[in-house]
Amino acid sequence: MTHSSDPKYGTDSAGRSERGDPTGFKLPRWADIPVTILTTLALTGIVVAIVWSSSYVPLPPAVVGSPLDMARVAAGHRLYMASCAACHGADARGVEKFGKNLRMGLAYNSTDESLQQLIIRGRQPGEPGHTTNIPMPPRGGRDDFGDSEISDIVVYLRSLQDPTRVTGPEPEVHVAVLDDADPEPVAAATPVAPSVPPTTGDATSGSTVAATFNSESALRGKRVYMNCIACHGKDGAGLKNLGADLLHSKFVSTSSDEALLAFIKTGRVASDPASILKLNMPAKGGNPALKDNQIQDVIAYVRSLQAEAGTK
Repeated sequence: MTHSSDPKYGTDSAGRSERGDPTGFKLPRWADIPVTILTTLALTGIVVAIVWSSSYVPLPPAVVGSPLDMARVAAGHRLYMASCAACHGADARGVEKFGKNLRMGLAYNSTDESLQQLIIRGRQPGEPGHTTNIPMPPRGGRDDFGDSEISDIVVYLRSLQDPTRVTGPEPEVHVAVLDDADPEPVAAATPVAPSVPPTTGDATSGSTVAATFNSESALRGKRVYMNCIACHGKDGAGLKNLGADLLHSKFVSTSSDEALLAFIKTGRVASDPASILKLNMPAKGGNPALKDNQIQDVIAYVRSLQAEAGTK
């Protein structure tokens, strides 16, 4: 039996298909797709699956853990504002060139215990995994914070990372350090009883300017100064690689209150030619909620520290 060529079915005169099939059966059109394309698609799918599985990071026990008590959250918020906000921001989303976003990354993926220990011991440039190389003082610069206070800060951070874990009524306590500040500004030149006698001089010549300050304003400023402790220390003597010594600062003692107010509101970057220590200082100490009168109170408090140190 002879076979004629049939272009419709793709057979030759011997009855064989163009693909070598002696039955003369024509393969479906999808079979015309080159094998290399199918192989490429399959390999791509495998690679995507591998990359996805390797990038998946399961939530640590700390994040999917037990409910967070609102009272501890509130306490942690207050402590955080007093020690961490200057570098990590009032909303814990980080401050450029200062502190990381604490809602994600290392703080998110660490267990409660490891995060607490990190805060307690601090972090120095050059440590493994320290990508910003910005020093972090032990206990956020607050050596008066015990382990229980640090634990409350961790609880507060967890509440930001997962608000659904928070339970219980909000306690009737202050949750922000600045709640007690006067709503009315206290003018720097108000002629009220000063804690130290005024002095005169020219700031450009290095001599002191009017150092009159109100003791009540200084007392309020001591509370607001907690925004500055992380870098300048609780006594104003400064912390190495973080903040200047305010007790013996010629810049402070030779600047007017108005000039210091403008300086604190603006901040300073390390690249500023006028910066002697080449350290970054965030505007308003990293707390954008600070008002002028609160900064004026801080200035009065720093003046009182200088007076006590005998530097005026």
